[in-house]
Amino acid sequence: MKQIRNTNVFAKTIVALFLVSAIIIPSTATFVSAENSDEPLNAVYVSKNGSDSGSGTLESPLATIAGARDFIRNNRSSLEGGVTVYIEEGDYYQDETLTFTEEDSGSEDFPIVYKAYNNGSVSIDGGTTLKTENFQKPADDDPYASRIKDSAARENVIMYDLKADGIDYERDSFALSYGGVRGTLARYPNEQFILGFNYSDSETGTTSDYDSSTHTFYDKEHVVKTWQSVEGVQIKGNFEIDWSSSPATDLVSYDASTNRVKVGNVSINGISGRYYYSNVIEEIDMVGEYYVDKDNGILYFYAPENYRDIKISVPKAMTYLVSFEGADNITFDGITIENCTYTNYTNKYNGGTLVNIQADDITIQNGMIRCGHQAVYSDGYRTNVFNNEIYHIGATAISLYGGDLTYLLPSNTVVSNNKIHDFGDIERVYNGAFYAEGVGFVISHNEIYNSPHTALQNLATSLIVEYNYFHDLCYEGGDAGAIYDGTWRGNGNTFSNNIIANISNPTSPYYNPNGYYCDDGGGGKTFVSNLLINIDGDAIAIGGGPANIIRDNIIVNSSFSYDQRAYYPGTGPNAGWTLTGKFGVSPSDYGLNWGWMINGVGSYATEAWAIQFPWTMLLKTTNVVDLDDNFVPYAFSNTTIRNNIICRSGTMSFQSNVERLANIRDNLTGYLTDYIFNDFAAGDYTVSSDARVYHDLPGLRPCDVSKVGIQPVE
Repeated sequence: MKQIRNTNVFAKTIVALFLVSAIIIPSTATFVSAENSDEPLNAVYVSKNGSDSGSGTLESPLATIAGARDFIRNNRSSLEGGVTVYIEEGDYYQDETLTFTEEDSGSEDFPIVYKAYNNGSVSIDGGTTLKTENFQKPADDDPYASRIKDSAARENVIMYDLKADGIDYERDSFALSYGGVRGTLARYPNEQFILGFNYSDSETGTTSDYDSSTHTFYDKEHVVKTWQSVEGVQIKGNFEIDWSSSPATDLVSYDASTNRVKVGNVSINGISGRYYYSNVIEEIDMVGEYYVDKDNGILYFYAPENYRDIKISVPKAMTYLVSFEGADNITFDGITIENCTYTNYTNKYNGGTLVNIQADDITIQNGMIRCGHQAVYSDGYRTNVFNNEIYHIGATAISLYGGDLTYLLPSNTVVSNNKIHDFGDIERVYNGAFYAEGVGFVISHNEIYNSPHTALQNLATSLIVEYNYFHDLCYEGGDAGAIYDGTWRGNGNTFSNNIIANISNPTSPYYNPNGYYCDDGGGGKTFVSNLLINIDGDAIAIGGGPANIIRDNIIVNSSFSYDQRAYYPGTGPNAGWTLTGKFGVSPSDYGLNWGWMINGVGSYATEAWAIQFPWTMLLKTTNVVDLDDNFVPYAFSNTTIRNNIICRSGTMSFQSNVERLANIRDNLTGYLTDYIFNDFAAGDYTVSSDARVYHDLPGLRPCDVSKVGIQPVE
């Protein structure tokens, strides 16, 4: 296998993955005799045609993965050197969580691997597959199908009796997937939002504002009047602020004489609100849209032409689909894990998780993880998520916890070589490819794209993010960034050799999204050797924090800004909220924004912090109550902004105290394409060793484009 990073942690990870993947699998499509193969001595077989009362041998395979788990648990004393469970092609349905506990653990000397046999298609499926033969065409006078406005949709929609099949169609987390793609609850408009609840028509002279006393607004699209009923219809979106989704609210009624819609008791900003209508059968007009008649339990689905050849599923509601709870040293290899949704609205951020890891040395590799509310939750040491495709996730794809914040012990969790896309499908803001909160993670060589909001929401310490390709993100959320790193405790975070491209939100009325967004006074970050292309907001936006190193970045068609909000330590406009928001401690307890360090709050006053992040300890000897030069120079004098280039269009701006006190030098702004790139017009963003830019910036270390993104696995 090609080694793609040189740090010890990653090298050990790669070696381990190589040893797992190097097992030679028989080349035939069905089980063959172990005598004629290089299979490991201890092999357990699972087949859809087996029985859990079998012996687990080639001739007598088990029927379920849970059966293989129990077989290993019960026969451990007779097994030496580890076990590989070979799973024959097929869908293995789970009515409840597949749980591995401490007694199912492997070890360094006893690894346990669950592997798709002969690279076959193996799925652990938490859904209910709808029977193809039970789909039927609606009658011409069907009271619901006849309301569909689009003629092609009306002609091709099919229906399914969910109630007759005993499928729970009334829960708020009801969802549909088809062929591994998440369906869309019928909506208007199909994409993006209707902008603003206020309305002004110059031709008719009509002006209307959202009326908070009656909870009504003018339907400026004139679409509600085309619907037979608003029963069951909701509005969803950002009703108040640009960067936060609002809870869905019902359409209570519609007055045709005034063209006004009445909604539930919610808070709405008439000017900046953005919304769409959801659960509207009249608006089924694209393949994949569906509607559920909750009075009768009937599904109406605009299915693809090949619907008889694909799996159409309704995910079951459960907290976890696969769960490792103290079960260490287990590998899943080449397995699809799919279809799981949350149980109820109150636990939606903890429920519907496809893979729950609360254990050490768990590897998930070479598979697909899809159609769940969360893909992976990891809170342990040395988790490896490697070479998977992860997609159609309702909220955050991968949540990373682990490590010890007090003593700065890293979790050594590595997420690498994955394709992660179409996440935040349901919870559309602040649900990225990653949420990180802990110590010592590596995120490398992934491709991350197609999400309405951020790719990484980071609250971690000692995080490494490198050689990733982030693109086509943040197309619905404002005040966002492809990488959002707004935390004071996130010292030691390094972002290097990433490409961030095409970050745009055409509907944001106030805030365009950024590339790298270090918000709210975040300090101690290193952002170096990245390539940032076509970003509507700032390619790099630093919200005033100290001890940041911003170097060797090339920006194409965007800007760079650094403000001075960290100038205010204990008084001024940013006093208080920063401390409360970032550390959960009241300013009244400590008096100062930086009081968590000065007064020794929790984890942040230990010797480990003093050794690894010595700049934080200087605050203990500084009088930060006033705004004299004891504090202010330090806030920015240890900040370096060097060798950054803005190419074609864009500006580089610094507020006065940053410009006065930070180390800012050797930055360039200009058209500069031929000066830098091999062949910009052809989309070649590599910088050759003899590029003219090196004459003016001899210390420049540009992004190594050749190593960015998913790497071949040999």
